[in-house]
Amino acid sequence: MIRHKALDKWLLPGGHIEPQDPNLLGASLRELEEEAGIPWQRVVSPPAHDVPPADIDIHKIPANPAKDEPEHYHFDFRYAHWVDDADVRLQLEEVTDFEWRPLSDLPAELADKLAPVTPSGS
Repeated sequence: MIRHKALDKWLLPGGHIEPQDPNLLGASLRELEEEAGIPWQRVVSPPAHDVPPADIDIHKIPANPAKDEPEHYHFDFRYAHWVDDADVRLQLEEVTDFEWRPLSDLPAELADKLAPVTPSGS
């Protein structure tokens, strides 16, 4: 998980889809590299989650006057990725810290969805 600078919250890596992203999974991999420095070449997705997201979450984002953004909703398409080499290099413009956390630290509905595809329930 990453400590998001603007929201001052622990979140999973992620962000907005960009015009150059080939699809939602591609956006997920790009954001993982941008925020944590983990390139797609070091990511291994669980077989059952190569294309469909593991979860979809909808939540409200507060207004951000500094970016001239009104309050709005985010639709998060969450993908599960395994990482063989866990060398993390944070994007310090948006992220202040990271932690590898157990499934039990995730929201229960997400942890339940990921448990069957996670090695040893970690």
